[in-house]
Amino acid sequence: MSKRPNSDITPSQSPKAPRTNDEPIAHTSNANPVSDNARNQSERSITATKHHEPVDKNKSLKKQQLISLIEVSKPNCSTHGKLYNTYLAISIILHQFNKSNNYRHETETIKTNKQRIDFIVAVEVGEAGKFDDILFYFSSPKGLFTFCIQAKHKLNAGKTTNRYAFIKKNDLCATSGNFSIPMYFSSYLKINQKLTKGEPDIQNGECIRRYVICNNDDLHKDVKRYFTEIDPAEDDSLQFCEAIGATCYKLHGEIPDLNEQLKKVYKQELNTDSEFDEKKDEFFSKFLLICNSKNQEQLRLKAMNLLPKWCAKAQLEIIINDLVGLLNNSLYSEPRYYVDFERLQKWFLENHLNQNITDLKRLSEEHLEAVLEMHRNMEVKPESLEKLKLFQFLKDCGSGIYKFSSTLDLTVSSRILLQALSLLTYETIFIDSSKYTKQQDMNDALKVLLLYLRDVNHPTIKVVTILGKHDRTSLNEMKELLGKYRQKIIVVRNITGSLLNEDISDRIVVNDLSDKASTDLYTQAERPIFGSTTALSSTVEKSDDFTFLLNVLDPCDQLRKIIDNNLNEMNYKSIKCWYVPRHIIPHEQLELYSEWSVESFEEYSSIDYDSPPCIEKALAANDEECIPPDFQDIGRGKVFIFLNDAGFGKSTYFTSLAYCLSIFDPSLYIIKFIAMEFSTDFKLLKESNVENDTRIVRLLYRYIHLALFVPSINKSDIKKTDTIREEADRCANLLTVSSGKIVLDESKANMLSMEKLIELRLFLDKFNHQKIVLILHGFDETAPWYKDVALKCFARFSHLEGIRSLLVVVVVFVYFMVHFLQ
Repeated sequence: MSKRPNSDITPSQSPKAPRTNDEPIAHTSNANPVSDNARNQSERSITATKHHEPVDKNKSLKKQQLISLIEVSKPNCSTHGKLYNTYLAISIILHQFNKSNNYRHETETIKTNKQRIDFIVAVEVGEAGKFDDILFYFSSPKGLFTFCIQAKHKLNAGKTTNRYAFIKKNDLCATSGNFSIPMYFSSYLKINQKLTKGEPDIQNGECIRRYVICNNDDLHKDVKRYFTEIDPAEDDSLQFCEAIGATCYKLHGEIPDLNEQLKKVYKQELNTDSEFDEKKDEFFSKFLLICNSKNQEQLRLKAMNLLPKWCAKAQLEIIINDLVGLLNNSLYSEPRYYVDFERLQKWFLENHLNQNITDLKRLSEEHLEAVLEMHRNMEVKPESLEKLKLFQFLKDCGSGIYKFSSTLDLTVSSRILLQALSLLTYETIFIDSSKYTKQQDMNDALKVLLLYLRDVNHPTIKVVTILGKHDRTSLNEMKELLGKYRQKIIVVRNITGSLLNEDISDRIVVNDLSDKASTDLYTQAERPIFGSTTALSSTVEKSDDFTFLLNVLDPCDQLRKIIDNNLNEMNYKSIKCWYVPRHIIPHEQLELYSEWSVESFEEYSSIDYDSPPCIEKALAANDEECIPPDFQDIGRGKVFIFLNDAGFGKSTYFTSLAYCLSIFDPSLYIIKFIAMEFSTDFKLLKESNVENDTRIVRLLYRYIHLALFVPSINKSDIKKTDTIREEADRCANLLTVSSGKIVLDESKANMLSMEKLIELRLFLDKFNHQKIVLILHGFDETAPWYKDVALKCFARFSHLEGIRSLLVVVVVFVYFMVHFLQ
């Protein structure tokens, strides 16, 4: 977004000292102001090449000659008719501005190479003699035109009253007066040489200079026979006459008595009669009388109507006042400045002329700031951005709609779009469609914005970005707007579902991240998943869609509820307040204890258990780790068998143990099985033959999935649990064991939902890094006819390379030893 200007031009209707903001406005589209001197040096090339149009050296030189004249001109200030002159100039400026914009749009639509329409308007140009009120330069494919206009206004004349003042023959033939042709002929003889000094020789009538008297009087009917009425529709340069409601006349015959007056003037000025007829005919060919225009009140109203349609109606009066100030202040700047297409564009750009557009910019800036704050570490490699269809759309000329569809959040897509725009030094305005209750309200706002961007030709904002999905009807309505205003629109929308969705227009993968972003978001990042801290580089592949990485880093509420579920922590918190720690005695130390040892009762009865030392000892015992002493010694084996009688706290001990192990090593993937919950699975296991490592690993994945997502299997609906088993098996079937490691079928895995893919990747990573710890509890409550197959199954689990440890609680030690030591 372009920065807001520090201040606006203050409205003015009378000449006054120039202010800082009244300095000559730069001709370029850069935000920093440059002097008109610097502008003059570059203006020739800008005029000819800015839009890749053919260079016309004559037009460029002609324009520059007029600019040089304006900059050094001295105003002839007078108060009579000042507002009429000003409103006339503003009407011409706005008419030409609209005409230039419409012509530019039409030529872009039909893709011609014709030169654009250009214009310059300056006021009070002293070098134009009696025609000094307005200097109007106009160029188009049809030629070059320069109008030196003298404006005359009568308060009692014009179209606001029934009384008309008429210009009569005597007025035209008088030696002086508002409509004295001899007086204007005399001025013409003096100024023509000044105005054409340094002007290039232009052949074939391409350069047409006209000297004009413009007024709100009408020609008397007796005089009209000496004039020919010119139809503005047939003369490209005179179409402003229609805007001011005037009629244009040109002399076509000799007015009695006028010729003698002109001869006297000619001889008085040049001291000769030589070439009088040629000079008179030359003057008549260039002289125009524009009559019956709107008066100053009407011109002000007309100027308001000529303002661009995106200008707020409530501000039209203020805008016209500001334009009056712009013209008046041009009289006192050094060098003098003028108004042309680029200057008016810049003036519109710097002033807040529509509150709705200002509000859109403000909301867009707020969205931009939020995006940059949320995703300040996110950056895509420039070479990856340049391969996107989105970038090609931005880079290509012309207009159109691009649907930027992805599984990314709208803010992430906005960040990618902003980075792509920065490569082209473009900016955008974001429109959040969710803020509009009616589609038509958004379309109305979009229409005003597109027209504004077209008219001001914003130097950096080349795209309008609409956030949110739209139906076919609304997209067609946007296309209609583009047909009128020739801008680019990007519709950013989020697609739910598989990452392989065919509607995704552009894909960003993890490997597309810049080195810094990859370090911050990927290679050095980690997070807990199902209670196990995991490096993202172990769970996310470089070829993965960027959406997958972001969903692991910062999942949505539904996904977060799943992967942040830490059963071990939750179960421990449920017993923490009343749990009494247990202590483990290794089997080798059992011989040090005697079941029949005698201890003195008096020794214990004399202890004051309410004393502070006893209380502190009890509290300290509660903090002791319950981790088996040999757990860290992998060389002593994977299987830990715990013996104790029923009712001695085995359940709470293993609940505490699972949590303590996760604190001891957060990277462990600790899964606690309650044997009784898997009766149905043990029954299914008895009916099947699970022999090879791949099948046993797939079975382990199913068991872990059930332990994570169905905490009370035997109390759940059978059909529901069967469906969950089938889902787990479909995922597990993508796993294969090769040389002791798990291999995942990535092509099929990418078709899974986000949570299933994360679960699969986590299992693969933890298995291949020997981080899985299994706890089997409650085996005594298993039906006798399932015990053999269940023990055999867990014995097979313990022999898998990916299993770090298996912890089992038993009553009959010998029975377990037979199975696990086979």
